[in-house]
Amino acid sequence: NKLLDQIKELEINKKKLKLDLERSKEAYTFVVTTPNEASNTVYGEISRELSNAKKEILISSPWITHIVDELSSFKKKEGKNKIDIKIITRLIKEDIKKGVTDLDKFRVLKDNFGAEIRYNNDLHAKMVVLDNSVAIISSANLTKKGLSVNYEAGICLKDKNMSNKVAQCFNEVWKESKPLTQQAIKNVLSERKWCCGRHSYRY
Repeated sequence: NKLLDQIKELEINKKKLKLDLERSKEAYTFVVTTPNEASNTVYGEISRELSNAKKEILISSPWITHIVDELSSFKKKEGKNKIDIKIITRLIKEDIKKGVTDLDKFRVLKDNFGAEIRYNNDLHAKMVVLDNSVAIISSANLTKKGLSVNYEAGICLKDKNMSNKVAQCFNEVWKESKPLTQQAIKNVLSERKWCCGRHSYRY
């Protein structure tokens, strides 16, 4: 009887390990951006997971020109149906001139989707966190090149504990970031640069 109990316990443990292994496979997906076809892409995962969001969307990307269409199902909602959208990006005059920062997209995100946007010019992290249960971390900016042209790589986490840690990281950066106001944009656009010798000054 003791031997049978031990065998039964081993079988239970084996099933548990197999289940844990299957779950771990589902919890982590390697994602890429490539000009060639790929099965698991950064853009594909972001689009798919955005469509499943229920309460909160956290987005961190230094450059943003693409994401509005993917948020089309989240038009401003109030009450229980409201989805909180928080975005951290950069606000640098040169980026705006180059077109890698799109001020019109920011306006649409704020006015049409009720997004709260902050900027932090030390930002380099690219993260999308949904409902604290899914996190996509990659090298890709939310731009056409980053999502469809460049060679980029990342991971989609569907593990709640790990996604919570990514959300905590986002929230730490959020606290250190400044609100993206119309005045902040005016200040950046009115910056002038002049050089003296080897030094460059902004005022």
